[in-house]
Amino acid sequence: MAIEPAFDRLNVNDGYSPSFSYKIESEGEILLDTKFAEELQFQGALMASLISCQMASNVSLSTPSRTHMEAISEHKIEPSLQVREKGESSLRSCDICLERKETDQIVKNESSGQIFCLGCSKKGTSESCAGEVLSKWKGLNDEKKDHEIVWPPMVVVRNTANLKKDENIKRAGIADQELLDLFSSYDAIEKVQQAYNSDGHCGMSMLIFEGSARGYLEAERLDRHFSDQGTGRNVWNRSPLYLLSSWELQLHGYMADKQDVDLFNEYSTGEPKLKYEIRSYQDMVVSRIKQMKEDNHQIIWLNNRVADEQRHGELLEESNGIMRESLEKAMQEIDILRKKITLQHEQNMEEVIVAKCL
Repeated sequence: MAIEPAFDRLNVNDGYSPSFSYKIESEGEILLDTKFAEELQFQGALMASLISCQMASNVSLSTPSRTHMEAISEHKIEPSLQVREKGESSLRSCDICLERKETDQIVKNESSGQIFCLGCSKKGTSESCAGEVLSKWKGLNDEKKDHEIVWPPMVVVRNTANLKKDENIKRAGIADQELLDLFSSYDAIEKVQQAYNSDGHCGMSMLIFEGSARGYLEAERLDRHFSDQGTGRNVWNRSPLYLLSSWELQLHGYMADKQDVDLFNEYSTGEPKLKYEIRSYQDMVVSRIKQMKEDNHQIIWLNNRVADEQRHGELLEESNGIMRESLEKAMQEIDILRKKITLQHEQNMEEVIVAKCL
């Protein structure tokens, strides 16, 4: 139902509601003001009636068991005509986004007294939980990050061939022990395998680490070392540095993935193929690290238990020593007392014999 005709006769031209204080000048003006007041009262009653009817119809559709009067009594009817003093700002500040909005875009929480705009309400903030949202935080998603890795862990070393040729006129490369010596600070390296084909060394070597969480962490550390010094995978793929000004060959390296191992096996025709498995990072590294931590805690607990037992044994041994000394001292005193009793008994017997002789 359209209600606009009810307000056609009320014109507001100066941007704010008319003042209710006025000066009486004539009897005609009194009659006009009286009619104006009656018309305002009539319009207010009409507006309240329309709102009541609309709310009653909405409630009757959603909750058939409730009466219209109950729905109307629970609804808080706001005044249809808001009176604002001249010069008063119509903007209010939202307590959530802190932006100033028009009063018709502002919602007030009656229980907490907080004010927020309709935009924040559409983003998930309701009038009842506006205060709670301001005291909650969002962290990382509870997603289990996992990826496939080569097992045992390996690190590819590139530019390991030189320009020299051996006695068979084939391209030579770095020796296994020389390569191991260059990375002697990484204890988890088990062996080295070189890539050879019919022309000699292919310039590609593989450092194979032990198949453990420690081995993977060591391989990852070496990969990071290459990357930090600017000789990692990205540099090798874009613009590798082959020769230094000192006429030394610059090695590049990176963690091996499945494609790298397959490429190594493709290049290397003179050596046995590298055997590897594709395993889960969570299963082979994360879970084992957790198990290592649990084992370490268990070892620490056992060490503490053994230390407590040793201290307890030392206390018992000390206590036994004290008791042994006390026992020996008591035995000595008993022996002395026994000797005294024997001597006294002999003296007594001699006195008895002498008395009988007399």
